[in-house]
Amino acid sequence: MKIIDENGAAIENPDLTLGYLVDDTEPVEHPAVEGVETVQAPPETAPQAPIDVYKLALIRARDERGVAIADAMAKVREVIDKEPTAYDEADIAAAVTIVDKLGCEPPEPEYEVVEEQLPLSEDDIPF
Repeated sequence: MKIIDENGAAIENPDLTLGYLVDDTEPVEHPAVEGVETVQAPPETAPQAPIDVYKLALIRARDERGVAIADAMAKVREVIDKEPTAYDEADIAAAVTIVDKLGCEPPEPEYEVVEEQLPLSEDDIPF
């Protein structure tokens, strides 16, 4: 609540023993804020060429999992026997899947193959 005198000036510390209070309202104008400049949506990016998706998968494998790009491309080449420039969309999808799996699986343990016959007798096998 604000107390004002007859001239409309606000009274900070009024002497309430003098004068009287009037229950009245004072209209206050709130000027409109000037319109904000309309921001245009960013231009749509050109759709990626399918081969770019393969390139991004190679870069992700290198940056996120430490897979050398040459190794990743060699692994893809084992499965898809074409030059990357000749890949169609199915080949690219397969290549991306192969590259995305690289570096995620634990390395296979190396086993030594031993080819010797185990000595068995008729008593060792109960059936």
